[in-house]
Amino acid sequence: MRITSTLSVALAVTLAGCQSQPQPLSEDASAAIRAVDESYVAGVRTQNWDALVAVFTPEVVYMPPNRPAVVGRPPNLTRFQARDWESVEYVHTIIDITAAAGVANVYGSYSVSIHLAEVDEPVTDRGKYLSVLLRQPNGEWLIDKMIWNSDQPR
Repeated sequence: MRITSTLSVALAVTLAGCQSQPQPLSEDASAAIRAVDESYVAGVRTQNWDALVAVFTPEVVYMPPNRPAVVGRPPNLTRFQARDWESVEYVHTIIDITAAAGVANVYGSYSVSIHLAEVDEPVTDRGKYLSVLLRQPNGEWLIDKMIWNSDQPR
């Protein structure tokens, strides 16, 4: 029994060592990933929905809070185009970026203030987000998964 336990522990340690670990990002990769995040924010701020979905992979899975996931660029574009905002103030703050084997995770916080027609007070929120980016064959990074939720009580 003791030999089996020892072998199990040795196997677990060996397998853990073989897994892909997050590696320090190169300055170029970090800058490219940050630029994608900035392009996403710029698309929201300017309500340029075509530019916003351009930073998504074709099969993106966009996971808004309290709603079903929206899969693919065209359905996401339609969803964004349905917005009825007079203006929006939007900020992302990246807290951490990790990457391994062509996959990057961007964790951050956001704040938003949306001004709607015929509503006196803006709708505001703040919370956190996670984006999963995939490095494309041409070297470009695109958002493949995105999820966020509010820090504010319901």
